[in-house]
Amino acid sequence: MFGADPARSPDYGRIVNDRHLARLTAHLDGASIAFGGQHSAADRYLAPTVVHAPSPTRTAPEPTYLTEELFGPVLPIVPVSSADAAIEYVVSRDKPLALYDFSASAAVRHAFVTRTSSGGVGLDVPMLQAGVRDLPFGGVGASGMGAYHGQYSIDTFSHRKPVVRKPHVLDTLRFAQPPFTEAKQRVARRASG
Repeated sequence: MFGADPARSPDYGRIVNDRHLARLTAHLDGASIAFGGQHSAADRYLAPTVVHAPSPTRTAPEPTYLTEELFGPVLPIVPVSSADAAIEYVVSRDKPLALYDFSASAAVRHAFVTRTSSGGVGLDVPMLQAGVRDLPFGGVGASGMGAYHGQYSIDTFSHRKPVVRKPHVLDTLRFAQPPFTEAKQRVARRASG
């Protein structure tokens, strides 16, 4: 899509600022890069990059490119033995902002949708759910709370502030103060019933 050299493509985006480029390239230090990885600080360019991630283990610490949100053109490939192993991998970690399943199997797609939790799911397509205005976009757990787009934005970013007021007449009647006579208890039961 971007030609033989994405660095020369006017259609290939750049990293938003120097700090984020440095953050992304730091993730790649010591990584097993399948292809890509070229970068230029002068242009805030980072090539489309695929990283061979290590096989999941319970003992070895995971690389930071697997534990932090990247927001850059880096795709780690984690080797697993099956769809069930991939699902186990996903559910054993923080909930992702988005989960993408590329599968020809309806059963595998269904398993990813029903057995995982994420902000959104893309089946056979990345990022499409983020661009559909009428769908909520947002995370769950560590990937964020709430959702936005249209009415979802209003609901998420608005706070309905409850305001209550107790009429002073109740103070003069001393209805809500001891002693709680049988008459006061009867009125309270009727009011709450």
